[in-house]
Amino acid sequence: VKWLLWVGSALTVWAGFRFVKLASERGIPIAIVNIGPTRGDDLATHKIEENCGDVLSELCGAARSV
Repeated sequence: VKWLLWVGSALTVWAGFRFVKLASERGIPIAIVNIGPTRGDDLATHKIEENCGDVLSELCGAARSV
């Protein structure tokens, strides 16, 4: 795994947060897309406070042009 992208969750439950925690422990870069704070913010390499749908649309558009 080269990086982890977490989208649209505050990571308040362990089921999701454990993936972010494990990635952090392994030195894997983490990007979180969410409006508002998340439990994983302190572990994230990048935090994007934007609408998830807008960010994913931009990422897909960028990937298509590569």
